[in-house]
Amino acid sequence: MPPAARMTDFHLCTLHPMTPSSGVVQPRVGTVRIGFLPAARMGDPIVCIGGNGIILKGEPTVRIEGLPAARLGDPIAHAVVPTGTIGFGCPTVNIGMSVQANTLVSASRGGTPFCEECEAAPDVDPKGPAK
Repeated sequence: MPPAARMTDFHLCTLHPMTPSSGVVQPRVGTVRIGFLPAARMGDPIVCIGGNGIILKGEPTVRIEGLPAARLGDPIAHAVVPTGTIGFGCPTVNIGMSVQANTLVSASRGGTPFCEECEAAPDVDPKGPAK
């Protein structure tokens, strides 16, 4: 699960790389705070050395003020061309599903047992053991 992105977190843009970053998530007024800063969301503006842009993607399972929450590694763009990613986030707040959760969801969709032991388990009488 990637860290949550916030206002003023750095982003990295491949059009004009600069150490340590190319710009920041633009300040905004928001009611949701992460690490004492307003949360970043898909569609929020970014300020970049080469011009302004937007955050292209967020976590669809987590909504902040009606929009998907932005995270470390989510893409940014000038106009509509992806040009980089969010390069920093709040280290104490992670957003999204873990790798383990993704594995369980995939197995569930396919009707696959979650483990080999489950498949090999003997049939059990739902009434309990015989007396």
